[in-house]
Amino acid sequence: MTQYEARPTEYKGVVFKSKSEAIVARGFDLAGALWEYEPKRCMVDKYIPDFLVVIKEKIYKSNTIVSYLVEYKPAPINGTYENYLFDKAKKLEDKCSFILLVGSPFNDDGIRTYIPDIGIYEDYGVKVFTDYEYCDWMYSFWEEAKKYRFDLA
Repeated sequence: MTQYEARPTEYKGVVFKSKSEAIVARGFDLAGALWEYEPKRCMVDKYIPDFLVVIKEKIYKSNTIVSYLVEYKPAPINGTYENYLFDKAKKLEDKCSFILLVGSPFNDDGIRTYIPDIGIYEDYGVKVFTDYEYCDWMYSFWEEAKKYRFDLA
């Protein structure tokens, strides 16, 4: 697998640490979500999630406004970092739901969505993120988002 160096990319007046993060923000825009990059008001133990996202979702046949704290990683993460994120997600769960996005918009696998299974396996000392297939509003926008010409905006 080829490793690329992150290149700061500007989108809508925000300078992201990488083009992949800018593509994620563009995907949120295409989904009709409101987002904030690195929301300092959501800091816990010096950790700041990549995004605060607010979107209207259809839940049980009614439109509901839902907030997510989103951490994006372009490559798979190791177990130690997964445990770190799990602990942060648990501390943030009273503010809003936590989503972990993993993968590159530039490869065939695309970006996968995961949620922490808080409380399910913890009695056994297991901290796990589960593939979250119900966040379908995210999936359909990555392909379109990566076509955006950030250099021309």
